[in-house]
Amino acid sequence: MKKLLRTIFPTTLSEMLCSALLLITTIITGCIPYNREVVVAPKIEGIVIRDGAPVRDMIVSYGRTKEEACLNPKERATTNSLGEFSFNGEIEQRSSMVLMPVHEHRSWGLCFKKDALTADWYGYTYGPESAPALLEIECNLSPLDRSASVNTVSTTKGERICRYLKPLRTS
Repeated sequence: MKKLLRTIFPTTLSEMLCSALLLITTIITGCIPYNREVVVAPKIEGIVIRDGAPVRDMIVSYGRTKEEACLNPKERATTNSLGEFSFNGEIEQRSSMVLMPVHEHRSWGLCFKKDALTADWYGYTYGPESAPALLEIECNLSPLDRSASVNTVSTTKGERICRYLKPLRTS
């Protein structure tokens, strides 16, 4: 106990310097326990349009990847008369004791289905921060080829069917 008290309340200049150095090193490396909210999946508010008009009754599915969104979605929504849809997102409470900043990849995918039309889209962030708390997007299905019986268009094939209405900001 006496040793611990001397570490916390040093009596000599050298002990004070060592204690200060230890404290500064701990703060700089981030080795401090803390609780925080992490946005695992952003809340998404969007609109679907085609040829400048809102698309009504389109099924929009959400997943952590575009494949999951189409095959095994976490959530589904149907567009209203204004072409609008939304998903709640997901927030976790985490207790951490981090020695170094950790970068995480967070992604989200959407799948759009109506009649013979299927299209998918995904977005992602990578960094030490959470995913954005809110995504506002506009998805324009006008570029899709109408002559095929089933259209699958994906950002990996060069199509950009959705765009962010506000810049991505992480929390």
